[in-house]
Amino acid sequence: MMFGRVVHRLGFAALVGGLVAWGQPLSAAPKPSDAQPVGQPVAQPAALPAVRLEADVSLRSIPVDVRFSGARVVIFGSVDPVGVAALDPRSFDIVAIIRAPSSELTVRRKANVGGVWLNTRSVVFEQAPRYYAVVSTRPLEVVATKATLADLGIGLEQVPIVAAVGDPARTDAALMDDFRKAAIALGIRRKQYVRLDNAIMFVGKSLFRGEIDLPADVPVGDLQVNVYLFRGGDLLDRRDSRVRLVREGFEDVIYGFAQDRSFAYGLATVAMALVIGLMASFLVSLRRP
Repeated sequence: MMFGRVVHRLGFAALVGGLVAWGQPLSAAPKPSDAQPVGQPVAQPAALPAVRLEADVSLRSIPVDVRFSGARVVIFGSVDPVGVAALDPRSFDIVAIIRAPSSELTVRRKANVGGVWLNTRSVVFEQAPRYYAVVSTRPLEVVATKATLADLGIGLEQVPIVAAVGDPARTDAALMDDFRKAAIALGIRRKQYVRLDNAIMFVGKSLFRGEIDLPADVPVGDLQVNVYLFRGGDLLDRRDSRVRLVREGFEDVIYGFAQDRSFAYGLATVAMALVIGLMASFLVSLRRP
């Protein structure tokens, strides 16, 4: 009797469940292609292709001696749009910066005082690049916005010039801006700060090449070279390298002697000046009647 009631209840529950299931829409079984493996991330749409910049310089080391009159550095490289062969690399822009080590620079302001031009104010910059050149495929104003160029320190307006800590002019922002602009203008007149638009060109499909002529007075040491890749005003990639100017020959011997034995170098310089003076005086006395 008890067994019959249990069977009756189970049959009734199965009947109710079947009626409920009959009223629901049937769900399609997942296709093998739609099924995701357990523990694997869901596939995302394909991202935009990456762009790789490769860049270098033609000279890593430049010898400097008494005959040094400057050097030409070639900046070259390629733009590789990974995975997209149809993308034209010439739609990109290349900007390169060559910067020499910094040194102290004093900028003086002259004023007409009583008809005489005198130095009335000066500002000492403890860090000012002794050489700064920026070359690009197009004018910088077209390559990127002023804000982007300022953030990256690109352009003659962004030459990293820092005033000395103890200089009282640091508290006057307007005065510092005037002296900083004067320092940049002075560097441009001396051809120490150079900007060359349209000086980098694409050769073929993805190769680019540009030239920069270093002046004869470029400082000895490491020149920092930064190459930037832009597209549509956005920075995509960057490569850094160095060019080293090394003293050689007699100039290197004199420089090493002056650095290692400064006191002896000073005595030798004074003695040489005395000898030259005495010889000149002797030659003049011979010509007198």
